[in-house]
Amino acid sequence: GISTSFVRKGRAARDESLRKVLRSELSKERATRLEGSFGTQKQHYSLSRIKARNRKTEILWIFFGIHTANAILMIDKIRNRADKAA
Repeated sequence: GISTSFVRKGRAARDESLRKVLRSELSKERATRLEGSFGTQKQHYSLSRIKARNRKTEILWIFFGIHTANAILMIDKIRNRADKAA
């Protein structure tokens, strides 16, 4: 079946201890991949040092860095589709 890291509602199942371990592992894996993605984007889009002096501009730099990364991924997908169609 499909396993998630969400806490179940209702009574505990017989195998609740196993589910708890699985839920913990899924949460760790998800967090690791997400942090790795941010690390890659920071390296490739000059975000290793935030060029901001206050919280609002820091958030703005991060926002544009993430959206730049997403735009580049979209461009790559569009180019790949165009190459396959040609």
